[in-house]
Amino acid sequence: MKKKLMILLNGLMIFFTLNDTGNAIGSDKLYTKKSMTTEEAYEAMGYTDLKKAAKEFEKKFNSKIYLPSIIPFKVTHRYGKVEKEDSKITLEYLGEEFKENDLTIIVSLNDLGKLKNEYEHTLKNGTKVSIREDNNPNLHSSTFLSFKIDNLHYYLSLHYQDKDLEKKKIIEIAESIYQ
Repeated sequence: MKKKLMILLNGLMIFFTLNDTGNAIGSDKLYTKKSMTTEEAYEAMGYTDLKKAAKEFEKKFNSKIYLPSIIPFKVTHRYGKVEKEDSKITLEYLGEEFKENDLTIIVSLNDLGKLKNEYEHTLKNGTKVSIREDNNPNLHSSTFLSFKIDNLHYYLSLHYQDKDLEKKKIIEIAESIYQ
């Protein structure tokens, strides 16, 4: 499961670093010379409206998903994708400059495992979360945070415009899920 999570997160990071969304995988539209819009690219990858996907997941797996009430950037696009075979949903929040501002939340019935170099942090409500940050100043990769609510495992990945605030912001997001 760890390997699947890392592959998924790395794939999402690669997707967001593409200059031309027309290079996204998953559609016959890809073979045209015309670039795809963000909406077309996500649709080609099987994403739909975030709230619609959340309701589908809740109905299919009889589990309540909690969404964040705080996102530290102006969200311009929201997408969701239910993966029934893996019992999980991937939620995407994109900002105007989504190469610098994007939040991915994976909610799964299964524990996807720990990431390398994680450390624990305690939220204001006492919930223990695991955090992994990349402190390499030459790369701006995402900060990751994971925790469990009821029977669901939450995995957050934040790529934020101000790397120095990224850890603080992902903790604020996690705390807003509990409100």
